[in-house]
Formats: sequence, C-alpha cells, structure tokens
Amino acid sequence: ELERRAKGTAVEGDLERLFVGKVRNVIRCTNVSFQSTRTESFYDLQLTIKGMRTLQESFDNYVKAEMLEGENKYRAEGHGLQDARRFVEFEAFPPVLHLHLERYAFDPRVMGTVKINDRLEFPRRISLDRYLAPDSPQQGQPQEFILHAVFVHSGDSHGGHYYVYICDDPRKENPR
Repeated sequence: ELERRAKGTAVEGDLERLFVGKVRNVIRCTNVSFQSTRTESFYDLQLTIKGMRTLQESFDNYVKAEMLEGENKYRAEGHGLQDARRFVEFEAFPPVLHLHLERYAFDPRVMGTVKINDRLEFPRRISLDRYLAPDSPQQGQPQEFILHAVFVHSGDSHGGHYYVYICDDPRKENPR
C-alpha cells in the first residue's frame, strides 16, 4: 500500500531501494552439467530459530544445501532423474535488512500452532559477505549490518502483546 501511495511522488521507489534484496534458488546436478536457477525478491528473510543458538547458525541453516537423491531425485530437463544439490545464495542484500524469526510452528502432537521460545543470540553487528553468490554485483562490498531494533511478542499463539526495543543511536557499541 505504501508503494502504491508513493507512485508519482518524490519518494517513489524508495521502499524497494531500501528494503528489497534478491535471493537465488539453485538446483545443481551432481553427475551431469545441468543447473536450474530462479531469482526472487524479498522484503524480509524468515529464519528458523528452533534448535539454533545464534543468528549466524540460522543464516547457515538458511543457505544449507539439501541433497536431492534416491526417491527424491531432481528431474533435469534433457537428463531425466538426477542427483542434485538444492540451495540458496544471495544476489543482493538491501541497505536495510529485516529478519523475521520463525517463532511459531505447527505441532502435530497438539494439532495446532505453538510458540517456539528457544533462546537465540544475535550480535550488534553481523557480516553477511560469505552468503553472496560468486557473481553478485555486491561482491567486494562489505555486507555488514547493525542491529537497530528488536520486535518482541509476549504471550502465546492465541494472543499476547507486541513491543519493540529501538536503539536510539545504532552506531554506539553499548546502546541503552
């Protein structure tokens, strides 16, 4: 809605310029020379936190390759069923990176949504250079992000309250 209202104004395109990144979904065959790629834009990244200790572990999990083999082989055009690796790599990070921590999951034991209360450590600064695709136009440019705010939900999957911690000067090493 904000983008629609910005059309024809001095701020047209600013939301996309500030908040949109690009991620590439890749399937690469292991035994034949075949690769499939699909690039998508994102406004936020949804990171798994269940079983993760740190934000870095969540990023590593996000880009971790999955093997497609056995009954789960990939049908490569012109090559039939093939063993392959499926993974993601980033073509571009936006200047302002929004991370959504997956705090809710379906639990088949209760046949409903439950809140994940696992502790997750996150740094004040994080470098994401290593997650860029080798051919990214951002290669060679530092992909360092500084934590500005944390949005928190207090309650369970049926209700609660939201509050936010905002750093008044994110450049400070020890914000209050």
